[in-house]
Amino acid sequence: MPMIHLPIKRKWFDMILSGEKTEEYREIKEYWAVRLFGFRLELEPQALDEMVTDLKDVHRRHAHLAQLLDYFEARLKVDRAILKNGYQKDARSLIAGIAVVEVGRGNPEWGAPKNRDVFILKLSNPELVKHHG
Repeated sequence: MPMIHLPIKRKWFDMILSGEKTEEYREIKEYWAVRLFGFRLELEPQALDEMVTDLKDVHRRHAHLAQLLDYFEARLKVDRAILKNGYQKDARSLIAGIAVVEVGRGNPEWGAPKNRDVFILKLSNPELVKHHG
């Protein structure tokens, strides 16, 4: 399964590495939807827009996220994340498993917005893979 690459701030990087922070958040938009989910059939732009709209309010037309993904014939396509402390080539990196991706309100103390749903990537077993400097 492919990995997803996520640049993050030092504060969140250190909290994930220590095991204190167990989630990472990404805005619900097409950019992240196509990186997180694979589709049985290629979605037309209109269908992808519809999926993103539904993801922003999962319960509007679906009982839960799994039903929404079934409707669009989508599945999670990543099982690990490489989290990089910033954008520099030699920045510290860690790898973590992605147990599940949910849609909901994350923990504001861990960087989630307070008043809107996001993709919540549930992380497991963070491990430092590269350290420079």
